[in-house]
Amino acid sequence: MPSTNSEFKLINRGYTRTMALIPGWATDYRIFNNLSLPYDYLLPVKLSPPDCAEKLLLFLNHYRIKTVTLFGWSFGGILAADFAARHPGRVNELFLLNVRDKFIPTELARVKQQLSQNPHSFLYKFYLSCFSPPDITGRAWFRKNLLPTYLKEMNSAKLQLNLDYLTQAAINPAALWKIKKIVFFHGQQDKIIPIKEGQKIQAQLPRSEWVSFPTLGHLIFLNRLFTEKFTNE
Repeated sequence: MPSTNSEFKLINRGYTRTMALIPGWATDYRIFNNLSLPYDYLLPVKLSPPDCAEKLLLFLNHYRIKTVTLFGWSFGGILAADFAARHPGRVNELFLLNVRDKFIPTELARVKQQLSQNPHSFLYKFYLSCFSPPDITGRAWFRKNLLPTYLKEMNSAKLQLNLDYLTQAAINPAALWKIKKIVFFHGQQDKIIPIKEGQKIQAQLPRSEWVSFPTLGHLIFLNRLFTEKFTNE
């Protein structure tokens, strides 16, 4: 059976702020290996959605980290928003990348069926569909550094459980009003989560910020355009 416990590790990169990086479905903390932002990193070396918020809070308390920045991509955005809603006083900033408020059960059921029929083929197509045609550099880095590993190592049973979790998980904008800084990032060519889904959430948080990338798709942060925009914000 897949592990039911989330575990985090702290990467001291010489900064005064700490960022928890929460990956999307069918990826893990290694998806952030090429991301360089001005923060120390908290990475989930094991990630179980049901206890993610609880274990992250315990980790922050153990290391006496008073407040954290949350960086949640796609599925990870739901987990990041869940922590922020439960513990707003522990969150300085909330960055939500390529998110939607909830996933449609019939769509999730279709993904589960395709995944069970041919995991390798389905995941291969899924990963490559995360990139827009113009995003040559992001796609090339992923193909070289993670694609073969993910196709070999991703646990189909765990992926199915995470899809089950998504049937009842959601981002509730009303629960995020206490967060002082919220920024949404989205690729305009996202085939996995259309940009209108992120805009729908952001519209309910008038103090939040919106940043979009005309040439990028679902996996935006592997492209230097994202890093440049983020660091200039």
